[in-house]
Amino acid sequence: MSAPFATTTGDGDFYDDPAAAVDRLIEIYDANTSYLVDCYADACRDRAAGGEGPAPVTACYPELRFTVDVVEGVDAALSHGFVDRAGTYATAIARPRLFARYLREQIGDLLASHGGEIEVRVSDTPIPLRLTPTFDDAPPVEGLDAIDLAVIDRGFTPVDSAFVDDVIADGEADFLSLPIKPLSLFAAPRVDLALQRLEHYTGSSAEHIQRFVLFTNYQLHTDVFLEYAASLADSLDDGTVPPASAADFDGPAFIETAGPDAGTEVDEDSVAGGGTSQSPYTHLICPGDVSFPIGEVPGPAECRAHASSAQMPAYHLVREDGLGVTIIDIGVGPSNAKTITDCLAVLRPHCWMMVGHCAGLDGRMRIGDMILANGYDRADGVLDDLVPLEKPIPPIAEVQMAVTAALRRVSGLDGDELRKRLRTGTVLSTSDRNWEWRAQSDIYRELQKSTAIGVEMESATIAANGYRFRVPYGALLSVSDMPLHDQPKLPKAARAFYQASKVEHLMTAVRACEAMSSNPAELHSRKLRRPVGEVAFR
Repeated sequence: MSAPFATTTGDGDFYDDPAAAVDRLIEIYDANTSYLVDCYADACRDRAAGGEGPAPVTACYPELRFTVDVVEGVDAALSHGFVDRAGTYATAIARPRLFARYLREQIGDLLASHGGEIEVRVSDTPIPLRLTPTFDDAPPVEGLDAIDLAVIDRGFTPVDSAFVDDVIADGEADFLSLPIKPLSLFAAPRVDLALQRLEHYTGSSAEHIQRFVLFTNYQLHTDVFLEYAASLADSLDDGTVPPASAADFDGPAFIETAGPDAGTEVDEDSVAGGGTSQSPYTHLICPGDVSFPIGEVPGPAECRAHASSAQMPAYHLVREDGLGVTIIDIGVGPSNAKTITDCLAVLRPHCWMMVGHCAGLDGRMRIGDMILANGYDRADGVLDDLVPLEKPIPPIAEVQMAVTAALRRVSGLDGDELRKRLRTGTVLSTSDRNWEWRAQSDIYRELQKSTAIGVEMESATIAANGYRFRVPYGALLSVSDMPLHDQPKLPKAARAFYQASKVEHLMTAVRACEAMSSNPAELHSRKLRRPVGEVAFR
C-alpha cells in the first residue's frame, strides 16, 4: 500500500485563495502522517505474530511552490512577503494545522506582491516516522523486544540529520545556482524536530507557545507571571480594571484595533495608560499542558505542579489569535539561550525578550535601576561562527519604545526621573559567571575599550539568534549588583533586591508585549532583512 499522496511528478494544484491552499496542505499532511502511524501499528502487530519486518514505507511532506516570471512594482516598505528576482521558490511544510494562520498570512502577502497563484504539491522530502505528531500516542504492542522494534524501524524514514540544518537561515545555501530557491528559512524536518524539542524542554506542547516570549532565569519572575494570570479574574468579575499599582497588577495594556494585524500605530500614550476591562486571554497553560481558564487560575504552587519534569518550564497566557505571552525559565548561560531560541525560531515569534539581572558598571547606578539594551558586546562566544562578531546587532526601535512606555506606566515615573531609572546602552554578555574575579587591571583594560554599562550572560545570545533568525528581540535587565564598585551580590541583599524589583521588572516586559500585540506587523522592519537571497516568508 502506498501513501495517500505520492510525490508530485507534474503540476500540483493551484490556488489564488490562501485559505484553500492551506486547507490542501493540511489534508495532505494529515493523510500522510496518519498513513505512517497506521503502517507502523500494522508492522508491530505483524512482527508480534511472528512476521518479518515491513517493506519500506515512505510518505512525504506537502510543499508550497511559487513561480515569478517578472519582479516589478514591489512595495519598497515591505520587509517580507516578496521575492527579489524571477524564478521558482518552494518549501516543504511541517505541521500545517499548527501554522495555518501564519501560512495564510504569508501566502496572502506573496500573492499581493506578485499576483498569480500558489502551487500545492507533495514534496520529495520524506516525513520521519518519529516526528509525526501522533506517533507517541499509540499504545505499545505486547510481545516486542528491542530487536523486534529495530527491525520494524528499518522500514521507516529515520530522523536524518542530513535534513536538519540552518543553511538557509545562515546564508550558506548557494542561492544563485539553486534551480528552485527557498521560500522559507527552515526545512520541514528541522521544524518538526524543533517542535518536539520544545515540548521536551518546556513541558508544553508547541501549540500553546504564544508569539511574544519572555525569558528569565528566576522562578520569582514566573511566580509574578502566574500571580498576574490569577489577578485577571478581577477584571472579569465586575467589568472594571483593578487599581493601577505594580503590586496589584493593573489591567492588560491592549490597544483595541480592528484585528491582530491592524494597521494602527502603537502610540506611546496609549501604551502607557491604555487598557480594556475585558482580558483578551482565555487560558493559562502550565507545564504538563495543564490548563486553567482565566478566572480559575490557582496559586503559583499549584501551577508549578509539573514544572520539575521540564528542563526549561514554560507558562502561557493564551489568546485565541496566538498573540498572548509565554514566559520560559531558561536557566543560566548563553548555551541555554541558544538552545531554546534555536527551537523557538521555527514558530516565528513576533518578539522575544530577556528579563534578567546584570552587574552595573557605571558607579552612578543604583541597585534596582533598569537597563534597556541597545547594543551587545558579545563576549560569550556561543554564536561567533554563525553570526560573525563584525556583524552589528541593531536595536529594534519598536521594542525599545514599547518597553520604555511600559516602564513609564508600571513605575509611574516620567521625564528626568524615568531617565535616571532606565538606562539604554550596551550590555556585555559573558560565559563566565565569575568574570569579576579576574585581575582588576585586566577587567579595566577590557572595559576601557567598551561602552558597556552592564554585564550578564544571555542577552547577547538571544539578540544574536534573533538577528540570525529574523525574530525581533530585546533585553530588559535590572541591576542586581555592582562588583566593581564594592557592591557584590550577597545573599541577604540579593533577596531584598529580588522582592523589591520582581513585580515592576516582569510586569514592564509583560506590558510591553501586550502593547506590541496590537500591531505585531510593525515589529518586522527591514532592519533584519538580508539585502540579497532573502526568503519571502517572514
